[in-house]
This record gives sequence, C-alpha cells and structure tokens, in this order.
Amino acid sequence: VALGAALLATGTLGLRATWRPGAQEDGPEPAWSLASKVGLACGVAVMAASLLFVLPPARAALAWPWLGVAALLAGARLRHPALALAAMGLQAAAGLVLLASVPPPWDASAGGPAGLPSWLGPLMLTLAGLLSGDRLRRAGASPRGLRHRAWWHGPQAQWAAVLWSTAWWCLTLPPVIQASLAPMETTPLELDVLALWVAASGLAATAVARRRDWAVLGKASLGTMVPWVVLAMGVIVRPDAPSAHLGWLAWPVVIATHLALLRLQAGWRPPALATVQHVLGFWLFAALAMREAVVRLGELGAPGSGWTELACMAAPALLLAALSHPAVLRRWPVAERREAYLAAGGGPLAFGLALWLWSGNTAAGDSAPLPYLPLLNPLEIALGLALGAIALWMRALPAAKRAQVPPALARAVAGATGLALVSGLVLRACHHYAGVPWDGTALWASTLAQAALSVTWAAIGVGLMLLGHRRVQRDAWVAGAALLAVVVLKLFLVELANHGSLERIVSFIVVGALMLVVGYFAPMPPRRAEPAPSGASPPPSTQVE
Repeated sequence: VALGAALLATGTLGLRATWRPGAQEDGPEPAWSLASKVGLACGVAVMAASLLFVLPPARAALAWPWLGVAALLAGARLRHPALALAAMGLQAAAGLVLLASVPPPWDASAGGPAGLPSWLGPLMLTLAGLLSGDRLRRAGASPRGLRHRAWWHGPQAQWAAVLWSTAWWCLTLPPVIQASLAPMETTPLELDVLALWVAASGLAATAVARRRDWAVLGKASLGTMVPWVVLAMGVIVRPDAPSAHLGWLAWPVVIATHLALLRLQAGWRPPALATVQHVLGFWLFAALAMREAVVRLGELGAPGSGWTELACMAAPALLLAALSHPAVLRRWPVAERREAYLAAGGGPLAFGLALWLWSGNTAAGDSAPLPYLPLLNPLEIALGLALGAIALWMRALPAAKRAQVPPALARAVAGATGLALVSGLVLRACHHYAGVPWDGTALWASTLAQAALSVTWAAIGVGLMLLGHRRVQRDAWVAGAALLAVVVLKLFLVELANHGSLERIVSFIVVGALMLVVGYFAPMPPRRAEPAPSGASPPPSTQVE
C-alpha cells in the first residue's frame, strides 16, 4: 500500500500545475506528461495488487471494480486518461480472476469461489461496469467533453462498459436458476423463469436509460427481443403447452413488457429496427398462440383427425382475421406500422393458410367422438376460418400491395381453390355416408363419388355461366363453360365405363338438363364496349328516312 501511495504521489507532483490552466469550463485540455500517466497507472495497479496480501484472489477481485470506479471518478474530474485506462484494466483483471476461479461463476451448484455466493462476483462487476459507463456518459456529454472528444468521451467506451456489464449480468441469476431447478428436473420451468428475468432486466435497463438520458444503454436494451425469441423456441419444441408450468404467468408478462418497451424505447430505435421489433413481437405472440392451440385442441381427438387440423389452423386464422379488422388497424401498435404488420406479419400467415387449404382438404375429416356433419365438422370449420381470414386480409391490404398481384391470376387461384374445397366436401360426404374408403384409388373407382363430382361441377359451371351472363362478364362465363366441357369429357371417359350403373344414368341426365338450362337462359354475353376517350364526340347515328 505504501509503495502504491508513493507511486500515486509521484504521479500527482505535476498535476496541479498542468490541470490549473484547463480547470475552467472553456479551458484547454490538459497535456499530461508521460511520467504522470505511468506513475498514476502503476500506483493504482500496485494498490490493487496489495489486496492480495490479505485476501484470496476471488475476494480481492470483488474490490478491484470499485477501486476502478474511484479511479475513473478521479480521472473524469482531472480529465486524466491514464486513470480511465486503469479503471478499465481493473475491471478486466477482476473478470479474469473470477473466470479462472474454482468453481467458475456459472457453476452455481458448487457454490461461489472462496465461499462466496456464486452471484456476488458477477453482480459486483455488473454494477461497477454500469457506474463506470454512466460516468463516461457524463464526461462525454459535458461541454468540455463535446468540445475535446477524448477517446474515453466517445460512445465506444460507453458501449464497451454496457456490453461488459450485460455479459456479467447474464451470469448473475441464470446459473442460480439452473442449479436450483436441476435437482427437481423442471427444465421447462427454467425457461419460463428466465423469460420473466429477461423481461425484468429489459424494463430495468430501459428505466435507467430514460432516467439518466443514456442513449447507449437505451439502444442496448433493444436487444431484449433476442433472448425472448430463443426462449420461445425452446418452449415451442417442448411437448407441453406454453401455458404449462409457469408459462401462464411468464408469457403474458413478456407480451405486456414487449408492448411497454415499444413505447419506452421509441426514441432510441431507427425506423428500420422499429419495424423489425414490431414484426418480431407479433410473430412471437403468433407462435406461442399456435402452439397453445395445437396442444389444447389436439387433445380433443385422435391424432390425424379433424380436431388436429382445427388445432393447427384455428390460431393463425383467428389471428389474421383479428389483425385485418378495421378496429385493430386503427389502434396502436398496429396503426404505427400498419403496412409492416399486414405485409411482413400477416403475409406469411396468409400464405401458410393458403397452402394448408390444399393440404388440409386432402384429410378425411374424422370428427370423433362427434358424428360427421357436412360444413359443421372440425376440418371444414377450420377450412372456412382459413378462407375467411385470407379474404379479410386481402381486403385490408393497401391498394398498392393488392395491385402487385395480377387480377386474372388472383381470380384463377381463388376459383381453383374454391373448386377444390367443394370437391373435397363432396368426396368426404361420400366417404362418411356411403362408406367409400378414403383412398385415391377407391374414390376414383367409386361410381357414386364420380357421379357426385360430375353433378357438383356441372352445377358450379352453370352458376358461373348464369352469373357471367347477368353481369356481362365474359371471363366468368368462359370459366363456367370450360368447367362444363371438363364435365362432359369426364362423363364419356369415366362414367361411361360403368355400364348400367344408376349413378352413371343420373349424372348424364342431370348434366344434360343443366346444359339445356344454361343454353336457353345464359348464352355468351357480348363484349363490354370500350370506354370512349374523354372529349371525343360520339359516332354519328345513321337514320333511315
């Protein structure tokens, strides 16, 4: 200690004469001599090392960060970079000693080094690092710091202090949680507790940043979403529902905290990052809701039944429909990033629902323990929810986004999807009520299923032709006529092979009658007249005298 004090005294011999000219607020930056820098740095190092004579290294390392904070306070007062560098060196030395200690700080099950609690060392480094970073912020934000911009006045030094503190904060409580829950084999509970810990940490960092007007800490708190996403992935892949164990409390708190941070962190987010944060939060909620619905609704029926399909699609369909509702679109946070929520948030949901409309339509739709009812079974309820949600989402999209899809392509995809859904409904009715096996070969060979499809397609074709004739829409009329042509071709290639079957006779009679009706009531509509250009005079009328 005496040697360290002597070195500090040697380094301070010329401090007064050098510091006095720049003591005023508008004074020049002091030009410290090399001897002063070396003397002060060595004095701080020797005083820190002197603690090793009376304390074990792990205990001495707990005092070094605070000695570094005192050196930094003096260095900021004197505007001496050697003291700031010495403070950072003491922080690093304390961290290295703790990492090299036995047991290491992340092994909370064995207790901390030197008989101390395992969380004490990381907590000391966290607090000392934050205090140092805040003092660097004050030094850099002062008029003198803004004018001279020394290396330790810039944001880089603050970022180093914040990241250092964050790293040690991650070793404070998580190892204790893991060590406490490991004997009980409650790993799922660990994920929920960690989610609450991240929420509390994010709120605390944001509150400190707002209180101290600390932009660097505020920007660092934007990373709270990253551990949430990682923990949510662990919750989704576990066999239990997200609400199991402590999830019923943890994840609602996470969602509420995310919404609070969206407001509190608004001043630190660039616009691009704000969009990412909004969309990630939406997807976090969507993934948890989908997993919850899959687990809870999947328990109602056997695997592979219509209940499983309803479980998979109920949550995304309802979420997409809610997102597209005008009342939701007018409220925060959706109103703040409306296009991002609809396009980046709802777009993948809509695309996934559209793919599922085709894949889910191939299921048999077993609704045990309930009896099968057309349109009122779990599978077809899910199909209806998905179809309605996509329609609401398309209507809510901005006109510029809708215009990017060619109208003809959109009508073709919608028509093909609708025809496939109706065909699946007919085939499922044949399967459940007529005992036709739910197999591609059996359905193809069934005269009843083929006749039902022919009659259904013919009715749809006639309806399209009547609609096209009434509204003078040649596209709809042509689509209906094409479908009727397919039905006629199917009658001759498929049904005609089933000689003498009643279903073949009925399908021929019904399709023929429908064609007679459409031929009489709905001939091809004329083309719509091209609109005349503005200012053009109408063509002269010819009159016969």
